[in-house]
Amino acid sequence: MITIEEINTEKERDLRIKRSRGLIYDALVRLLEDMEYKDITIKDITGEAAVSRPTFYRLYQNKDEILLKYLDEIFEEFFSSILDNLRKERNHDVLGRGLFNKWKDNRDFFVALKKADLLFKVMERFVDYSALFQEQIKRKDSKKNTHFRRYLANCCGGGIFMMLYSWFQDDLNPGASDIGEVLGRFYKYIFEETKYYDER
Repeated sequence: MITIEEINTEKERDLRIKRSRGLIYDALVRLLEDMEYKDITIKDITGEAAVSRPTFYRLYQNKDEILLKYLDEIFEEFFSSILDNLRKERNHDVLGRGLFNKWKDNRDFFVALKKADLLFKVMERFVDYSALFQEQIKRKDSKKNTHFRRYLANCCGGGIFMMLYSWFQDDLNPGASDIGEVLGRFYKYIFEETKYYDER
């Protein structure tokens, strides 16, 4: 049987991990203000974050992982926040606005990814999550058109990524609500197309 002490110890460990990850991520973003990503070493990061190298390597294999794990956290947080909407209401504007507001809040992170030349990884994640969106809206008994679904996920993921990229290039103009509405209309069309192909 698990004791209260063991539960508290686990919580403290989780908090320490979260704190260390935050320190390391913040350190890397600060270093990117003055250095090229390729020139930043693990020693630079651990020194700036005031964490030990063993702590770093318990959390990450390399510096790319700092950004990529944070990227996954953004996507997972967004995806979990809209899951009920995907399954029930299907308010497409909420999906679009939510996505752009999420990235607006993480603008510095997008800039860091760009400096690190990791934007292709962002696009890959958009493709992965587009496929997850499709999984949430398809009929449970549908096993048809897997090729269509794969190419649709690529089309959606790549297209949404390019919208986001252009939006940052345009200094977040138009606002998140307006650009989110455009994406919402796109989602609505794609969802209908997915349903159409599932029923064929």
